[in-house]
Amino acid sequence: MRERERFEAAEQKRRLIDEAGGICVICRAAPAIFLAHRIPKTKRNLKCYGRVVIHHHLNLVPVCSDSDCNDACLIDNRPREKARLLAQIKAKLAIDFGLPPYLQRYLQEEVEAFDAD
Repeated sequence: MRERERFEAAEQKRRLIDEAGGICVICRAAPAIFLAHRIPKTKRNLKCYGRVVIHHHLNLVPVCSDSDCNDACLIDNRPREKARLLAQIKAKLAIDFGLPPYLQRYLQEEVEAFDAD
């Protein structure tokens, strides 16, 4: 990891923990000191979805040092929730990367289809 990537990762961690009020989003008692991946950062997932998706802020959750809290945020074994999160990330990336509006609408409709169920 290059210095710039390390800086951006540290900034993202600080921002996400600040947004959570500095506490674990699972137990709501202990201070958040880690970012847990909802879709795990495995070789398979990195190959399948890419670094941009796996390290996207929507896939990261501030948690404390308790491994139970880390495990509680994993959604890899819940396919519907995982598919919804992936749709949200794709829709957000479409906006961030400036894809044409029709593609942005299509991806947003995909997210809304999950919300309608």
